[in-house]
Amino acid sequence: MAEGFRDVFLPKHAVAYSQTSTHVDLLRLEGLDEVPGKADWRELILFFQTSSAHIDLLDLRVFIV
Repeated sequence: MAEGFRDVFLPKHAVAYSQTSTHVDLLRLEGLDEVPGKADWRELILFFQTSSAHIDLLDLRVFIV
């Protein structure tokens, strides 16, 4: 494959609650051939439904191991 940018939509949906909450989740990349094991940089883009909502994202921590 040529080097460069690659779009990969991960098979995951986040859980959201109407009240304050904490949620910890895991995105397992092992076995996803579309995601290279090594990369100079990565971006995580969040998509939200277009319906009316109020979202407070106070703390988002991404750990890569």
